[in-house]
Amino acid sequence: MSFAKTINKGGTDKTVIHDVRAFLNQPIEAPDWTDLRVGWFLSVCGSADPADDDRISGAPTLAESFTQAGPSDKWFIGIRNTGTNFPGESGVVFLGYTNHVPNQIGDATSLVSSDLGIGTTNSNYWRPKHGNGDILHLAKILDGESERWSNNDNIQTHFVQNIAGAGGYAVLHMLRFTRPSATSNAITMTMKQGVHTSDVLYTSTPSEPLIRSNLEAFPTTVQTFGPVTLSAVPDSIWLYWPFRNSRLRNHCCGFVKVG
Repeated sequence: MSFAKTINKGGTDKTVIHDVRAFLNQPIEAPDWTDLRVGWFLSVCGSADPADDDRISGAPTLAESFTQAGPSDKWFIGIRNTGTNFPGESGVVFLGYTNHVPNQIGDATSLVSSDLGIGTTNSNYWRPKHGNGDILHLAKILDGESERWSNNDNIQTHFVQNIAGAGGYAVLHMLRFTRPSATSNAITMTMKQGVHTSDVLYTSTPSEPLIRSNLEAFPTTVQTFGPVTLSAVPDSIWLYWPFRNSRLRNHCCGFVKVG
């Protein structure tokens, strides 16, 4: 990670707060996997350190929209292979949530107030989105500068703005990756599918046992990407939050090798 700090939220949750526009690149040690599942309990807070470490609403707003000039202006929640470039650039394989479109600049990245979907019936959540629409560019499989697979609707990600309304301050996002053999580069990605949401659950008590139990009992209503034969097999967790008005908080992160 380029920079982060840890706070003890609620006396038990040792939350890692990323710096503004900072990334996490954490190697995965799961040799010869054929069924790999990765998950995160995440939230967002204001940009000021330390004043905003526990602020998820109010002024100044976390909402933001800006014109992007490259991959560093897009969000990424997923896995990638080891390297120094950003996903979407040469030599990098990425699978997961992102609004990045290879070789496309000049569109927007936005963080908007949202209900648990793509509407505004309430303001319980923050939702990152592509500036051109609510059901565009939500998750992808990228191989260098090529987009190998992309699905758009019913896998939107949300982050808590109102704890009482959401039922907790941390949201669980999960991804599952499978391949036919331990030496294959043909990978299939699946994620929970809902009505304009891919969120698994919300809680104010994120923990390793809770994330593990949900990874092992992965959702059955899913959206599937692939299989796609890639130039490399991902070996690292990659989190990147491109916004300047907010920071990403990582409450718990884990993976399970099922096969």
